[in-house]
Amino acid sequence: MTDLTRRATLKLAAGGAALLAIGAACQTDSTAPEVDEVRVEPGEIPPASGAPFHSEEGRFYLFDDGAETLALYARCTHRSCLIGWEADADEFRCPCHGSRFDRVGDVVGGPAERPLERMTVERLEGGALLVHTDERTSGDG
Repeated sequence: MTDLTRRATLKLAAGGAALLAIGAACQTDSTAPEVDEVRVEPGEIPPASGAPFHSEEGRFYLFDDGAETLALYARCTHRSCLIGWEADADEFRCPCHGSRFDRVGDVVGGPAERPLERMTVERLEGGALLVHTDERTSGDG
């Protein structure tokens, strides 16, 4: 009887550790960006072929696709996990369930079905940008 109790305890401990590991990998939290606006100076704006600028406090990635400057919300549209930029693949990836997005936020691999949300970008005098993190729209139109 003691062995069953030990086994049950070990199974529960192993299951709890697995859940903690999954939760840590998912990197989700319930908060929106920490600020309503983020100013991006001209020297921080990446070139069209470069890796995007990442703002942790604004929770967005910013890059110039040659036609416009985009600010993409750094949350997967599947389950809201924080996405990351993968330079070797030239795409955004979600560590939780494997969704992949191209440079303009369009889905290139599921389970996400909707593109990344876009934030409003305002050009300021002198070449700086102001990203309005509280103004988000669907990337699909």
